[in-house]
Amino acid sequence: MSSGSASDVNNAGTLGRGTQTFNVNGNTTAGTYTVDGATAGSSVPNPDAISEFKIQTSQYDAGYGANVPNTNLITRSGANDFHGDLWEFVRNDIFNANDFFLNAAGRPRPNLKQNQFGGTIGGPMKKNKIFFFGSFQATRQVNGLDPTSLSTLILPPLTDDRSAATIGSQFCPANKVPSLMSKYSTFAGGTQLACDGSNINPVALTLLQMKLPDGTYLIPTPQRILASGRNAGLGSYSISLPSTFHENQYIANVDYAISTKQNLSGRVFISGVHQVRSLSAPYSLNAGPQFVPGSPHGFRPRDYVVGLKLTSILTSNIVNEVWVAYTRDSSVGDSRGTPPAASVGITPLDPFFPVPPEIQVLGSLGTFRFLGNMASDTVTNSVTYQWADNISWSHGRHTIRMGIFADTQSNFEDNTGAAKGKIVVQNFEDFLLGQSAAQNGSPLGRSNIQSIQASAGVGPLGELQFQYRNYYGSAFVEDDIKVNSRFTLNLGLRWEYIGPSLDTDGTIGNVWPSPLNQVPIPPASGTFADR
Repeated sequence: MSSGSASDVNNAGTLGRGTQTFNVNGNTTAGTYTVDGATAGSSVPNPDAISEFKIQTSQYDAGYGANVPNTNLITRSGANDFHGDLWEFVRNDIFNANDFFLNAAGRPRPNLKQNQFGGTIGGPMKKNKIFFFGSFQATRQVNGLDPTSLSTLILPPLTDDRSAATIGSQFCPANKVPSLMSKYSTFAGGTQLACDGSNINPVALTLLQMKLPDGTYLIPTPQRILASGRNAGLGSYSISLPSTFHENQYIANVDYAISTKQNLSGRVFISGVHQVRSLSAPYSLNAGPQFVPGSPHGFRPRDYVVGLKLTSILTSNIVNEVWVAYTRDSSVGDSRGTPPAASVGITPLDPFFPVPPEIQVLGSLGTFRFLGNMASDTVTNSVTYQWADNISWSHGRHTIRMGIFADTQSNFEDNTGAAKGKIVVQNFEDFLLGQSAAQNGSPLGRSNIQSIQASAGVGPLGELQFQYRNYYGSAFVEDDIKVNSRFTLNLGLRWEYIGPSLDTDGTIGNVWPSPLNQVPIPPASGTFADR
């Protein structure tokens, strides 16, 4: 690492590539990556394909602008001799201790296996004229330790008898001793669960009786009932369901020595991932309790980085470099195993995306969620084009550089998961009733449902869509003056244009303060006329 830069310690238990973020000189914004000068996608090349890298920390000159601090990776080139290597790195759970909670529940240690293998080869296509370099790396990981593979929950003390009468008898507050009645009462107040289960909401009963393909219940039966502690009488449930991560990386580089004064180089980097998280999409995308099994999340990101550079020696002390680059970063996320909304008796918000909402259950009888993460179903696509022309002139004590740079980026996001929505209830008892404030007679006017979150848009499936573009341009001149062997003076000037986001769907607005100041402030009563 360069002086002044810091990176998180890699968490070897997480699914996928691990930590790639870094921070520079206390900057809270994570740095960016470039590959051979081009904007990188979500992945970076394997170490054996990198010839050098540089982290811009501080005191960067006028040649660097808005995208610093950053790490620039330079991939390898071929030469007149053939060189290559092969590798494989292996991880296996036979070397690991078991998770504490899984061990306490009598469950085996989580599955954690990784094979990372590949190779490189480089050499001449035509001696002294055309050179090539290629690299391939594959990663295969099975991971039961990731937070989206491992779940330790406190659950309501359900049994495998899911009849309405049994559930009513088990969870009605009237059957509890006085000290436990508040624990088994609804947060909303008013009507409580009947001891014969006659007022259990039909949707709740359907979900409680629904089974997964392996024969277990969607809302699982606890593995044991806690006998002591603050959760005495509640259920303990721990499970590890391995997630999978598959990645393939390809690099193809060609260098053509046109003449002794001109060199043309081409760079191609492609990365593709197919991963399945066994319990949920990453919790950072949609914070909340841990998930029970039944709603895995598939994710398929793809990165394409292509660059072409022409280096010309114009005179003995003037060098010109022209390059263009194309980057595409796309991904598709989808939820799996979620039953149709009609099968559980729920009317979906979006008739074109007929799945039930994510449901979160909070409160004194356990905290969990199920029916998939509303952040699972997304499509994103970002395409970036870049152009640059830099010229360098060495004269005496001066090294003068100047250049221009342009960047245009198109972004697309299709958020179907927001149309799926999310329901939150404050207690398992509220989930069992599922009544409105008018139905349950709550003295505080509370529904048994705390909140409903969902969004509908103009996409073909009724989803939210975002399409916007950004334009960026810059020019600079830099003079590095070597005053003496111990002192160099850097003088530079840079101009940048960072344009506003331009939206093609009319969902993003830009405000110019000066025209607003020409209009009187509306009165407190508003300006809407009665219609």
